[in-house]
Amino acid sequence: MPMPNPDYLCNSTIFNGNILVSGHESKNIFIYSPDIDSFSTIPYNFEENTRKIFVNLEKLYLIECYGRIFESDIGDEYKWKRIASSVINYSAAQAYYSYNKGEIYIGCTGIHRSYYKFNLENKLMARK
Repeated sequence: MPMPNPDYLCNSTIFNGNILVSGHESKNIFIYSPDIDSFSTIPYNFEENTRKIFVNLEKLYLIECYGRIFESDIGDEYKWKRIASSVINYSAAQAYYSYNKGEIYIGCTGIHRSYYKFNLENKLMARK
């Protein structure tokens, strides 16, 4: 598979020696394997563009533009499950995953300039 169009690449993370890159409008997560110098994809078909992807030891997390959060087990088949509904009515500009706290922080643009905290254990979203 050829390298994806860089205009569509949004963010990346590293997992098991591979580079995972989310596509802004491409509706795919691209996996680059440096050992064999090739790309593969993890498809998804959600309503909004991807803002961020995260990986912990068991799950792959995807955050959409307006704050919906999806998770999938890591494996050969990726079955996405929504774990947070959108509570954000403006664009989520950035998102960060706190490994030691098990929380995702989502920063928003616009006049509100607020951020949201999502706890992965109890699946609660709070505006901060």
